[in-house]
Amino acid sequence: MILACGVLNGEITNDCRTFGADRNVASEEQCLNQVMIGNAVMEANNWRMVDWYCFNWNDVNRNLGEPA
Repeated sequence: MILACGVLNGEITNDCRTFGADRNVASEEQCLNQVMIGNAVMEANNWRMVDWYCFNWNDVNRNLGEPA
């Protein structure tokens, strides 16, 4: 997951959005490669990556309790 903000006249704006890959990857190394690719795409389209996170679904607590 990437948090990126728009760039206008060389300055980072408050127009920020999150972006994610269109598929899950099997390792942290693959995720880091996706982040590097995503950063290149962001820069080419006047966005600046301000943060990123490799999310591991295996670490998610799925005990959400009973439905209301």
